[in-house]
Amino acid sequence: MKMALPEIQSITSDDFERLLKGEEQLSIVEFAEENNGSCDMMRPVFERVHSVYHQRVFFARIMLDVEDSLRQQYRIHRTPLYLFIRNGEIFDTLQGLISVEKFLTHIKQHLDKPTQ
Repeated sequence: MKMALPEIQSITSDDFERLLKGEEQLSIVEFAEENNGSCDMMRPVFERVHSVYHQRVFFARIMLDVEDSLRQQYRIHRTPLYLFIRNGEIFDTLQGLISVEKFLTHIKQHLDKPTQ
């Protein structure tokens, strides 16, 4: 029997601030918008990446249509934007349209060589 895959967590700005307080596990947060062509095209890519690494990486999504204060606070001009976070530090980003293969490779590099 196949186990159900956990969903990508939709989080708020308060959840995001808590995440920045220092989680050891690698976290990837997607900043996205509704009715945005690039975000719509990346949604299945992010879900595929999540399906591969959900046991080792925490995946979350923030909808900037709802959490607009984060757009200004982090100077987000283009979406989708992916922030890589570990130990309370944003240490890497990916932005725009990314292939599944490139995204998977990027994550694997960070899992193989964790930040200090």
